[in-house]
Amino acid sequence: MRGRLPLGSYRSDASAVRQLAIVDFTSRSLPAAHDGGPQKSSKCAARETPSAHSDFAVSAAFVTILASVPASPSSPKSDTGPPGVPLDTLLDAAKTAGYAVALKQSVSAHGGPNPTRVDLRRGPLLVKLLVYAWYITLEGKGRTKDDFRIQTTRTHDGPLLSERGRISVGVGWRVQDRLFVAFDAWAKRYTGSSSSVHTKRTFIDDVARQGSAVGGEYLHDPRCGFDEAHVGDFIKWAHSLAPARRVGLVPVRTTWVDAKHKIVTGKIHATQATGRLRAKDTIILFDKKRRIADPGLWRVASLTPVEEKTAAGRSRWLVDFSCQLVGSVSDLPRKIIDDLL
Repeated sequence: MRGRLPLGSYRSDASAVRQLAIVDFTSRSLPAAHDGGPQKSSKCAARETPSAHSDFAVSAAFVTILASVPASPSSPKSDTGPPGVPLDTLLDAAKTAGYAVALKQSVSAHGGPNPTRVDLRRGPLLVKLLVYAWYITLEGKGRTKDDFRIQTTRTHDGPLLSERGRISVGVGWRVQDRLFVAFDAWAKRYTGSSSSVHTKRTFIDDVARQGSAVGGEYLHDPRCGFDEAHVGDFIKWAHSLAPARRVGLVPVRTTWVDAKHKIVTGKIHATQATGRLRAKDTIILFDKKRRIADPGLWRVASLTPVEEKTAAGRSRWLVDFSCQLVGSVSDLPRKIIDDLL
C-alpha cells in the first residue's frame, strides 16, 4: 500500500529505540544486573571506563537509528507543506477525472485557501462547493490513539462558513498515502476556531486498499475517503449532502408554539443529527431509550444557534429548530424509523 508501514509499527519502532537508548547508554557505566536487567557485552566488560571515542561512536549510532524512525502517535510530526497544496491537489485530480474547474475563488480578502468557492462541471452536472482543505496529521503529542486528525484552522473567526447554494465540505490530504478524507463541514461548523476532526487509522487503511470508502464512527458524522483516481466518488458524495433528509433526534427540550408548530432544541454532538440538520429537513423525535417521543413529523422551517454555559462554566452549542407539523410517524414504514438513530 504505497510503501506504508504496517499497522502499529510507529509505536513499536519508537519503543524499540527507547529501549535501545537505555541499553546503550546505561550498560557502559552500570554493573551487570542479575535480575534480567541490561548485561554488558564481553567487549564492554573488558573496559570498565569507556573512552570518549567509544561514547561518540555509540551516540552517533543511536542518533542515526533515531533519525530513521517514523513519527509515532505521541508525536505531532507528519508530512505537510504549503497551505494551498491540498486544495490544488484535489482540483488537479478533478481535472484529470474530466471535471472543469469553473470557479476557484478564495473567500478571504487575504487569499488564504480556507475556505474557497469551487465550481466543478462535467457535462450537465454542476457542483458548487465551499471547500476547506488541510493536511491530515497524526493525533498529536501526548495522545495515545494511533489515529489521525485534521486541524481546522481558518482565515476567519467563528464557525465554519456556509453559503446559500453551496455545499460546505472539509477535506484533509494525507501526503504519505496520497489520499483524502472529507467530512460535512456544515455538520462540524461549531467545533471552534482550531479544533480537530478525527479519523480512525483503520478507515485510512480501508481507503488506501480500496481507493475510496464512505464511513465514520457515527451515523451523523460521516467521512468520505478517496485517492486521486477516485475523486469522482468524493464529488458524488458531496453532491448527496444537499438534498433534504429525514432524521431522528433526541432533543434537549421541545417548546410548543401552537398545535402545528414547535421549537425543537438539539445539542451539537457527533452522536446526534443536530449539526447536520438544515432547513426543509424532517425530524422524528425519540427519547433517550430510542422510543418514539412524538407522533408527528416535524419539518425544519428555520434554525438558530444558541450558546449556553454548562454548570462548569464551559460553552456548549445548541440549535433551536423552528418546526412545522407535516405528517405522522405512523405514515412511515417501521424500517425507515429504525434506521434513523
